[in-house]
Amino acid sequence: MSKICVPSQRHQESILCKKQCPLRDTRCLANSTQTITYQHIAVPTIKRLEKPMVLSRMQAVAVGTWSYHSSFEILEGNEAGLFGISQTQNTGALQLVRPIVGPNRYTLHMEMSVLTQYSNRRQITRHMALVVITVSAYEF
Repeated sequence: MSKICVPSQRHQESILCKKQCPLRDTRCLANSTQTITYQHIAVPTIKRLEKPMVLSRMQAVAVGTWSYHSSFEILEGNEAGLFGISQTQNTGALQLVRPIVGPNRYTLHMEMSVLTQYSNRRQITRHMALVVITVSAYEF
């Protein structure tokens, strides 16, 4: 499997790797993961959080005219329950949902699945994100 990795046009702190399969590589073509994003987010210590704070967004973009549904999930790294995902239509927002104190570092593994709109909700594609959140010791 080959891939192309480029800095994201939207965020200087992220890199997006897109899968590009050779024409007859069935193993690569059968793998539903289309992209892997690596993102770094730095935040100050936040001792009081009145409402969730959006840290990053992922969005499913339609190709063609087919209908789809998307789902977002934090797979790993949220053992302390500091982060959550809110979803509106086909956009998922990674949020800080509880106060956070540094210095500390959290590595979250996230997944966005694009599913058929039909009742069986079969996965069409998958997009992974590795998000590293560095928390400063200071509130600034």
